[in-house]
Amino acid sequence: MKIIIDSKGILQIIKLEGKLDGTTAPEVQDKIMPLLIEKCSIIFDLSGCNMITSAGLRILLMFAKQIKKQRGEGVISGLTEEVK
Repeated sequence: MKIIIDSKGILQIIKLEGKLDGTTAPEVQDKIMPLLIEKCSIIFDLSGCNMITSAGLRILLMFAKQIKKQRGEGVISGLTEEVK
């Protein structure tokens, strides 16, 4: 899993490339959780993510809950047909 984080002011663009599964989810969590601060704005670009397992989906749902808790905004973009 490759994690690319691009900051544009208050906006964080997080691009995930590869498989988001039980093996890679802990690394993704460790790198992204510190970004989920009060009133954060996050775009998750999954155009390079070719597979998401239930563990990967769980981590995305956890991020969504944390963003909401922090009164931030988050969107997922670039879903491939395989991931949809």
